[in-house]
Amino acid sequence: MRRNICLLAVLAIVASGCTPTRYRESADEDTYQIIQQKQEEVFGEAEADFTIKKQPLPEFMRGADGEGEPQPRPADAPVSLELSEETLSLLDEEKGELATLQKILSSEITDERIAALDDIELTVLLKLSYNELAELIIPTPPNAVKLTLAQTLELAVASSRQFQQQKERLFLSALGLTLQRHLWRPQLGLTGSATGKKEGEEKSIGAEGRFSLGQLLSSGGQLALNLGTNFAEFFTGDRRRAISSLLSFTFTQSLLRGGGRLVATENLTQGERNAVYAVRDFTRFRREFSVQVAQSYYQVLENRDNLINNFSNYITLRKNVIRSNEMLIQEHANVTSLDVDEARQDELEASNAWIFALQDYLDALDAFKITPLGLATDAPIVLDEKELQILTEKAEAGLPPPRVSPEEAVSRALASRLDLLSAEDALEDSERAVALARDALRAGLDISISSSADTEPETKALKFRFNESPYTAG
Repeated sequence: MRRNICLLAVLAIVASGCTPTRYRESADEDTYQIIQQKQEEVFGEAEADFTIKKQPLPEFMRGADGEGEPQPRPADAPVSLELSEETLSLLDEEKGELATLQKILSSEITDERIAALDDIELTVLLKLSYNELAELIIPTPPNAVKLTLAQTLELAVASSRQFQQQKERLFLSALGLTLQRHLWRPQLGLTGSATGKKEGEEKSIGAEGRFSLGQLLSSGGQLALNLGTNFAEFFTGDRRRAISSLLSFTFTQSLLRGGGRLVATENLTQGERNAVYAVRDFTRFRREFSVQVAQSYYQVLENRDNLINNFSNYITLRKNVIRSNEMLIQEHANVTSLDVDEARQDELEASNAWIFALQDYLDALDAFKITPLGLATDAPIVLDEKELQILTEKAEAGLPPPRVSPEEAVSRALASRLDLLSAEDALEDSERAVALARDALRAGLDISISSSADTEPETKALKFRFNESPYTAG
């Protein structure tokens, strides 16, 4: 009884170590190792910090709480605007231009507010710099984080759902390969059970255990080894004990359909190749993703630039309407009522252009937050306008001519394009698929050999009678 209790305790301890958490951790370790192996195989080096765990936001985003959607300033709230020294030098305090500007900034700038300004107020407003005009008309939350292009790329890697999905696709492809590799390792199995029984005065306890070993062969065959042991002990007037074991062995081999290394190892081969494809696809995605982030970044800045230009144009045309109307009242010879009507029409078109440009900018910024950044639309971020200035300066300085000829560029692309390499390998996969389809049309012919041996009764659990073992072949 004590021996059986100890045996059951050992089995329980072993089984407790095989928890789902441990299996998952083990699978994760194998999967990350496969990703590193395939990266080294494809690129010569591995990405040491690859993980599918969600990365924390960068440090520069920690102060952005993002609570509440940024709202435009209320009409009765003053506009917080720091004037540059250059703008202050343009304002004539003797004419009261600084006080006039402060009066204009006492509330939000809207289309109705602009329409109520006079010629002097519009003149003062036009003395503001480009960035001051932007701060004046673009609603920005007070806790907004201004992102450079480099910071935006870092943030996109940490928070983009699209980027996270691509990492998980790579992980799942490598995870599938761990299963295929596992199936080609020796398959060990161990089961056991114990029962107690009482009938009248008779008491007994029984236990049985089973050990199995299986192995796939690259030739298309399979080996199976099974060992089963039964134990029974009776607690009666004369104690009796019975124990027996059975050892069996089976070997099967496909001779026609399903035989041969090509067919037998196809799932493993395709799993290995799929992992390589996934590594290439992820690397190519990262390159394209960086370009996508940069393009979207500059597009938002371009919309911002267009908004400011439209606003400045609207102020100018509004000022022209006022002056044209005054000249008409004074019966100026060069101004007619038709000229005034045309100027007013231009002003209305400019007003609509400004309003639409503002909506386009806000829509583009919201779309940029969602894709590719993966943030909520109420995330308090703005883009650094200096990045567009830097890009403009580089363009004005002239881009360097390409250092490779068209022929050399094509040659390099043919040698290094990751999607092309995967397409070439996919051609080999298709050729193997044809061979597998051809094999599936062959006749089935398998050979099977088996043997078994039991032990001498009744207490010799490991003394097998091999000389009396039956053998079968079919």
